[in-house]
Amino acid sequence: MISISNTEQFDLVSKIQILEEITSKYLNSINEILLTIRKEEIYEFKCIRIPSEEIYEFIKAVNFILGNEDNKGWNIIKCNFYKQYMNGRIAKLHENYIMTEDIKEIVYPILYESGFDPNALRLNSLVVYKLYLWADNFCKFTESKQSLEKLKICLSEIERN
Repeated sequence: MISISNTEQFDLVSKIQILEEITSKYLNSINEILLTIRKEEIYEFKCIRIPSEEIYEFIKAVNFILGNEDNKGWNIIKCNFYKQYMNGRIAKLHENYIMTEDIKEIVYPILYESGFDPNALRLNSLVVYKLYLWADNFCKFTESKQSLEKLKICLSEIERN
């Protein structure tokens, strides 16, 4: 049986409320970014021959987040992005998405450790820049959401005891 004081329980509830607010802000940001990606911009993917290595690696990472593990070449990857329902597929990810360690291993080094400059992306490709902003917020959202779920489970166990 877990022994916990009212103060500790109150602190846990406060942390949950703060994390719920943060998670909600990330979700709103994700949706706002998606709404700015227009079909004409997605068409850009069809036109890009072979992008710079940084952009290529980044797009492979986003492709992996979308569940396309077949990163076997630029033509296959850009076909996945050119599909007209790409925004819809991305928008549905936030519902039950779990950021696994496999995905983190592939995606996080590209987003956070490569010295990737999102402002430089803006000069080369507006849609890739927007996808970068989306991916950054999406990763933060999933981490926040998973932390929130853990805290809620902890609180429910405390309340049961």
